[in-house]
Amino acid sequence: MTCRALLFASLIALSACGDDQSSSGGAAGQASATTLASATAEGSAEGKAPADLTETGRARAIAEKTELYLFQYSYPQPAGEIAGLAALLDRRLEKAKANLIRSATAGKDAAEESGFPYNPYSFSQEWRVVADIPQYLSLSSEVTGYTGGAHGSYATQALVWDRGQNRPLKPREFFTSLSTLENALGERYCEELDRQRARKRGEPVDRESADAFDTCPSFSDLTIMLGSASGEAFDRIGFIADPYLAGPWAEGKYEITLPVTVQAIDAVKPEFTEAFAIGK
Repeated sequence: MTCRALLFASLIALSACGDDQSSSGGAAGQASATTLASATAEGSAEGKAPADLTETGRARAIAEKTELYLFQYSYPQPAGEIAGLAALLDRRLEKAKANLIRSATAGKDAAEESGFPYNPYSFSQEWRVVADIPQYLSLSSEVTGYTGGAHGSYATQALVWDRGQNRPLKPREFFTSLSTLENALGERYCEELDRQRARKRGEPVDRESADAFDTCPSFSDLTIMLGSASGEAFDRIGFIADPYLAGPWAEGKYEITLPVTVQAIDAVKPEFTEAFAIGK
């Protein structure tokens, strides 16, 4: 992994950690930004500061552009309707923005010291609903960014909000272990991954080759999402292999969704089994 890729990974990690702490604003509050869009589901005028949506229960979409950075962040109305979840995502928004400003400032200073032109850094994260069932709201997000180099960076995230306990959960927390889940669904996942890679490459995949892009990634390296076709229980599990995990950058991400099986439910922690059902 390159230094710039590590920088982008650190931006994502920092924006998602310490969610129990309130954001201090810092550099983000001092930035002079031109607002491209600051909109709720009902809409708002361009150039106005975003409303406090934690209490109003609306979607949030914000985009700001300066000579230093481009920042975009959004989440849908179902997330905004849950006060605790909206507050969590708002804190992540502020941290992501502050982290971007700090890294962009350092990057601009370094470019000027070296006599190189500076290209503005960017960060964009869009949260989407994967499943909305009675006790849980499952979300996933795409995160893109630019911190220098030939091309931008890309990553995915997922979380599940537990309405009963008013808390966020990582999808992997629903299972006794990822290795147990992999024992249940791993072979089906790898077979579907090979089919998708073969379509993109125009030739069969040799999983026994020495090429790292022919191997099947471990579930611990994937973004796992909990989905539902019925709207009543989790009956689908999604897996995303970000670029470079299952193939070169040019192939993009690989997204595979599998129905929940009896074996997969056996991998679920006892306290969560009622939230799962066999998929079709």
